[in-house]
Amino acid sequence: MDITLSDGIRLHFDKAGLGRPTTIFVHGGGADNSHLAPQFQFFARRGTAINLDLRGYGKSDKPANFGTITQYADDVADLCRQLQAESPIVVGHSMGGMVAVELAARHPALPAAIVLISSGVLFPKAARDDEQRVLRSIRSAGYRAAIQSLIDQICLPSDRFKSYVEESFLAVPQAQWIAHFEAMFAWDDVARERVAACKLPILYIEDSGGTYSDLALFAALCPQLVTGRTVGSGHFPTLEVPEQVNGMVDRFISALAKR
Repeated sequence: MDITLSDGIRLHFDKAGLGRPTTIFVHGGGADNSHLAPQFQFFARRGTAINLDLRGYGKSDKPANFGTITQYADDVADLCRQLQAESPIVVGHSMGGMVAVELAARHPALPAAIVLISSGVLFPKAARDDEQRVLRSIRSAGYRAAIQSLIDQICLPSDRFKSYVEESFLAVPQAQWIAHFEAMFAWDDVARERVAACKLPILYIEDSGGTYSDLALFAALCPQLVTGRTVGSGHFPTLEVPEQVNGMVDRFISALAKR
């Protein structure tokens, strides 16, 4: 399915299921909606599920100007208005978690709750320094080797979907990767303010491979934060251990319903 956004960009999405709750899935950089397909299929059996390709990715339009975190959040808000998706639960993986936070901060009346999976919200200093080193490498002529090195770093040796991640990451042009990292750093500069503006229920799911978020600061800014952690997966638990991710998100949504 497709919709046309307010600026003329065509946004592609998959939609399945009926009724409430409505769950919207937002992928990370270098990916597309297939990275959240196991969650989309699971939650389509429990309500309405929407799994989108962000502008510049997958089957959506690829404009010359690459998206920012704010633009992506506004695109999700536009999608919700056009589809009349009321009080959705927005689930973001990696950069998609930043988009979910930005959406909740800019459009506080829209989402009922947000879920962040392996997301770099409130980068610890070590993680930000490491990401800056990655950006410097990606700006070089050997950027494909830099992307491969990044994949090796964020995936565990036991990850079964590493080759799938390599295929999707290496298909993204160098200029788009540069814009992606620059957008993340620009948003990280205002992340504390955006997180503090979030008053809705939040679930953060860590993976087993690394620390991308200062969860102590996150909890101080958002006392309603709930955290979980997967076992046996690197940065892509949505693909590697979907049963763990789906179970935690499902329990979180069930707790919301009981309120």
